[in-house]
Amino acid sequence: WGLMKRVRREEIIDELLALTKEPEDSRIEELRTEQVQQMRLKGEEDLKAWLKLEGLSEEEWLLSLKRQARWLEWCEGEYGDDLEEYFKARKKQLDTVSYSIIRVKEEALALELYLRIKERESSFEEIAEKYSEGPERKYGGKVGPVPLSKPHPQLANLLQISEEGRLWPPKELEGWWLVIRVNKIVDTVLDTRTSKRLLLEMGEKEVHRQLAEANERFN
Repeated sequence: WGLMKRVRREEIIDELLALTKEPEDSRIEELRTEQVQQMRLKGEEDLKAWLKLEGLSEEEWLLSLKRQARWLEWCEGEYGDDLEEYFKARKKQLDTVSYSIIRVKEEALALELYLRIKERESSFEEIAEKYSEGPERKYGGKVGPVPLSKPHPQLANLLQISEEGRLWPPKELEGWWLVIRVNKIVDTVLDTRTSKRLLLEMGEKEVHRQLAEANERFN
């Protein structure tokens, strides 16, 4: 079923694309240039070497680019009107945060470490490596960047309301005392790149829905 699922996925996309138009040659040239830049290829010789490594002819590669362009066009036509609402629903998962954390079992120790960092007696990284009892100890307490949805909900809420560089006094969470510093928050905006990602994501949901139906029939 794993192999059949992959094949069926491509068949579903082909069926959805049946009524879409072939992209203009100018659009294909734009896609070609974008792909070369994204792969950081320096010129035609690098592209030829990459195609050889992938076992593709340039014609096959361009066909793949055309299909990708048509698929994005289908997703945009189908879900473009829903994009802003979908973005709002997904924004918390798209925003990312980098933070530093120290976790210990004793409140008194957490307070002492917090004060040492605040008074610049030791760096956050030095104290985390010496005292933190979590896996972040190996990295000087540093975590991320990770989606804001990944940390524990209480921790995520704290990070979300923090300005960069904020050092929080010890907070208790599920038996641990945490000292937290917010390093960087990236607030996702609905730009071209994010729009493309979300449109393709919505299209993939439709493919998965049809795959699930096929799976039920198969079983």
